[in-house]
Amino acid sequence: TMLPLMVTAWQNERCTLAQILKWLCWGPVAAYKIPRKGELVEGFDADIAIICTDEYKEVRDCDMLTKVRWSPFRGKHLTGWPHWTIVGGQIVYSSGQIHPEVRGRPLQFDA
Repeated sequence: TMLPLMVTAWQNERCTLAQILKWLCWGPVAAYKIPRKGELVEGFDADIAIICTDEYKEVRDCDMLTKVRWSPFRGKHLTGWPHWTIVGGQIVYSSGQIHPEVRGRPLQFDA
């Protein structure tokens, strides 16, 4: 729910798109010194979430794809839900389904 919460805040003018990119893309990469992440440039991993900002969806516990299976944001209507998620150039989520046959690889951290 983190991305939809952030996108909804942006839609409601509570933050900027640049702030979301800093918080969710560039900030973690800089803080943990993760190479080849955080930007869409040649030589970097293709990690992308493709979202739609025109539709709102209610947060429902039964839709949580986590071990917890519940959300403190239950009942909120949010936008920016991922339609596709691509990690390392491979589609790992689409049409509401996780693709378990696609396996990631451990992150490498620079010292």
